[in-house]
Parts: sequence; structure tokens; C-alpha cells
Amino acid sequence: MKKDKKMPTLFNVEIEDKDEIRASKFIGKIKDDFIDNNEIYLKNYIDADVGIAFKHIKDCYKKYVCEAGWDEEKFEGIIYVIAKHRKMLIPSVFLNYGMRYDDGKLTKEIELEKKKYNLNRQRKEELHKEDKKSKEEQELLDYIAKHGGRWFNETKK
Repeated sequence: MKKDKKMPTLFNVEIEDKDEIRASKFIGKIKDDFIDNNEIYLKNYIDADVGIAFKHIKDCYKKYVCEAGWDEEKFEGIIYVIAKHRKMLIPSVFLNYGMRYDDGKLTKEIELEKKKYNLNRQRKEELHKEDKKSKEEQELLDYIAKHGGRWFNETKK
């Protein structure tokens, strides 16, 4: 056997970057609410591609939260305000809004945006509960109609 020959690797494992994992988890956390609350903004964002917007958010998350040490809450609030103002989700805009945040100039606006997001989430959950309830009621009515009400009469015996 030749000495310069290397042993074959058993596994080709690539370890994902911790910052990438953190950024992906953050995107997963805000994605649905962000899309629901910014549908028009996202439709008009670079070629109407939502993926580009979230790629920009992920890149800025890694830059400002992972590297620069911003709080996730600060970053999230800034995203909401940037979307409200219909600005690009790029580092220079994040930096500008980050300075305004640090000066306390965005506090009220972020609070209002978070309230809007929470109200929309609650409405969505209520609609979902109503849909589920009416579906269950309809299934019950269908069962009763299908069985001619026999189930109710049989349980009385």
C-alpha cells in the first residue's frame, strides 16, 4: 500500500454556521406575521420575490444581531418600521434605523407596529377557531342527517 494514499472519508459532513441557524430560526419566527402584515410591500419588493426580502433580512440579522450584538427585539422592531416606511431591507437602512432606535426616536412607532401585528395575529387565530368550530358543527349536522337522527334516539334508550 502506498504511503501517500489517503483513507477514504466515511462521511462528508458540512457543519452549518451557527449564525446561519440563528438567522433561519428568527426568519421562521417572524415569517408568517411579516407576510400577513406586509403583503403589498413584499409584492413590490425586488421582482416581487419574497425570498429576496427574507434573504436580505437574514443577511442583516447575521451582520447586526450576530456580529454587532443588537438585541433580537431591536432588530425585529426595526424590520417592522422599515417595512412600514417601504424602505429596502439592506445594511445601510438598518444602520440608519438602528441609530434612530438608539436615540429613542422609533420607540412609539415600533410599539404601534407590534400592536398591529398582535391584533392581526389574534384576528387570524379567532377566524381559524371559528372555521374549526363551524366545520365541527357541520360534520355533526351531516352525521345526524345521514343517520336520520338515530344516534340521538338510541342514546335515550
